[in-house]
Amino acid sequence: MQLSLYNKYYNQFFVESNTVRSQIEEAIAILKKSERIFFIGNGGSNSICSHMMEDFFKIGRFPTFAFSDASLITCFANDYGYENAIEEWLKLHFKKTDLLVSIS
Repeated sequence: MQLSLYNKYYNQFFVESNTVRSQIEEAIAILKKSERIFFIGNGGSNSICSHMMEDFFKIGRFPTFAFSDASLITCFANDYGYENAIEEWLKLHFKKTDLLVSIS
């Protein structure tokens, strides 16, 4: 793709788009209302969750949590089954005022 064509579409969809701007504003409003942020994912996505948890804490100073510790995962999987592990962990920690980010 030519650079000029890339720039045209980039500007059209990101710079000039009210849709993207409104979605960013909505995301910021949700973050401001949330007490804590929980990140969940499976497999390689769980690594992204761990990284995002650290960035949101380090840069944004949000209280953040990720279900990414291997010992914790195997503990919950052993007690509740892998298919229920994340749900059971969230039942213990997650509140209505929290934000859940799921990466797939």
